[in-house]
Amino acid sequence: MVLPGGYKAIMRTKLGTIALTATISIVAVGCGATHSSSATAVKTATAVAKPGKPITIADGHTFQLSVPSTVDANKPLSVADTELGILYLLPPHWITSQTQWQLRLAPTTGATDIARDSVLVATWNLRHATLSIADVTQNVALVIASPAPGVGAKASLWAVNLENGQRTNLHAWNPAQLSGPPFVAGRGVVAWWNPGTATATAADLLTGTRQNLVGVASAEDLSFINGALAINGTPVALPFLKPFTHVLPKGYQWAYPTGALNPIIAVPDSWVVTSFTGQNSVGILAVNPAHPSQHVKASLDACVACFAPAENTGVTGPDSPLLGVPAGTAFVWLSDHAVAYTLPGTTTATTYKLQVTEPNGGVVDAAATLPTNLKREATTILNSLWWP
Repeated sequence: MVLPGGYKAIMRTKLGTIALTATISIVAVGCGATHSSSATAVKTATAVAKPGKPITIADGHTFQLSVPSTVDANKPLSVADTELGILYLLPPHWITSQTQWQLRLAPTTGATDIARDSVLVATWNLRHATLSIADVTQNVALVIASPAPGVGAKASLWAVNLENGQRTNLHAWNPAQLSGPPFVAGRGVVAWWNPGTATATAADLLTGTRQNLVGVASAEDLSFINGALAINGTPVALPFLKPFTHVLPKGYQWAYPTGALNPIIAVPDSWVVTSFTGQNSVGILAVNPAHPSQHVKASLDACVACFAPAENTGVTGPDSPLLGVPAGTAFVWLSDHAVAYTLPGTTTATTYKLQVTEPNGGVVDAAATLPTNLKREATTILNSLWWP
């Protein structure tokens, strides 16, 4: 994939190993660009109704989604940005005579009304329940079905493969036992706590392989650290999930925020590194003392749901790194929750950026500002970024 100004992502490492090129073209989603991926979803029924309701997608591109007059247009829709396109859930009765929940996937090219070219990925016949998109990982959507108060039914977690439409009921739990969803997900793996026990279950969403885990007293004990599933902060060995590996490039130093056990990014040995803290964040600023205009800034922000669509826009959904991309800026997906893009440069310098929303909530952000002739150095720096 090639990003203007530019990034060329070769999908090999945790960030898809970025190589900067001078090619000016784009294969991405959400910015009116050509889309290289296509979901081979099961059905192709189209959801069209009048009049249309404008929904602003995370990257700032405005699309229309039709809202029948019989539907409460002010009720938020669950939407997620994915590498395949815009994923959204339609409640029952959105379409005339339609009595099912529908999960639909729409390309970000073509018609302004995303419903016109959308494909039907999955349906649910669930009465007295509300569905929402909780996460998307490795092109598998995780959907939560929450029962209405007083119904007495269990909540359930579903996995839906966006490329072939396969739907799996992964887990069910009594909502009274939890204050929130009992799972974490990332890198195509989901792990959920089994309420009332000290166990959890990890599952590879693409192969169906599962492994039981012990020593999990609550859902809060589960997290992702350095690309691996962790229990109480300690990574767990899983046959289907290997931790990230980090190699310090020759001539570079690791940059650590104050008090951090792990570095955040690698910068040239000769650069001066300072640490900073914010209300919810820590980070580093590295500057080339010989050329102060050359610098790198990287930060970890613990703010949860800061990159989630707001309900007052008519959209809710999981955190999306696209919310950090300026409107109209071309970008490329590097992983489930990471995007790369280039800010408008000058004749002497260009800023290359990575934006990552963490599986546990929070944001990792990195920016390298270097002369255009130092694209190789910018590639090395950004490829060294540590993130969960």
